[in-house]
Amino acid sequence: MGEKTSMFELLKERLTEEEIIKITCDYDLKFCELEEENKQLKSQLQQKGNIIKEAREKVNNFDVFKEFTFPLMKRWEEEQVKSSIDYEWRKSIKQPILEILDKGE
Repeated sequence: MGEKTSMFELLKERLTEEEIIKITCDYDLKFCELEEENKQLKSQLQQKGNIIKEAREKVNNFDVFKEFTFPLMKRWEEEQVKSSIDYEWRKSIKQPILEILDKGE
């Protein structure tokens, strides 16, 4: 047993040629399946990244005051209300959403 024996030589001693071919084909098929699954997972990961990026952009660019009008308020009252709304928006909605998106990356 001093000489080195290749794996193929060991297989040839124990298996028929047809069995070796079947094992090789099964291995090749499994490898191709895993390669395809890997491609699909990479694609899903890229899609997830794109969705997170788009959501982050929408949250960061959202104009909380777009729908608000304050026709009867004085300017300083309007600024006070807007400041309060902006604070609540950032604290209660924007920051938690961004934290969730951070976890998804």
